[in-house]
Amino acid sequence: MKQKLKIFFLDIFFGGREYKTKAITGKTPFPFITVLLTAVSTVLILCTIFSLIRISELSSEITSMKKQTVSLSAKKASLENELDHRYSYNEIIDSVKELGFSPDGGRIVYIDTKEKDESEEQDSAEDEDSDENENLEEYPS
Repeated sequence: MKQKLKIFFLDIFFGGREYKTKAITGKTPFPFITVLLTAVSTVLILCTIFSLIRISELSSEITSMKKQTVSLSAKKASLENELDHRYSYNEIIDSVKELGFSPDGGRIVYIDTKEKDESEEQDSAEDEDSDENENLEEYPS
């Protein structure tokens, strides 16, 4: 038992038993694989960071566009409301009738039903302003 205890203490404090090792005095090879993997992982991490930055920029643009959409929708609603209250319904109907539109959605067209001779045309050209509605009938188109 004493022998085992002595070997144990020698192992702990003096580096163990005498090992027969040979020192290799050659040049160590350059770790190409380690450098290559480090470079690839660095590039991948940078790509991920730049992608996250671009995603953040795009999401902020989308948010600003949504805000613009909301503000433009509110402006559209206010302009439509202003337009609806600018003219009364009766004013619009009166102006439509003045333009010659009929109530059924068509336009009133006046057709001359009387055929004229050349001599009558010369005589009637002078009186056309006063007798304009006399020879015309209303036909909705």
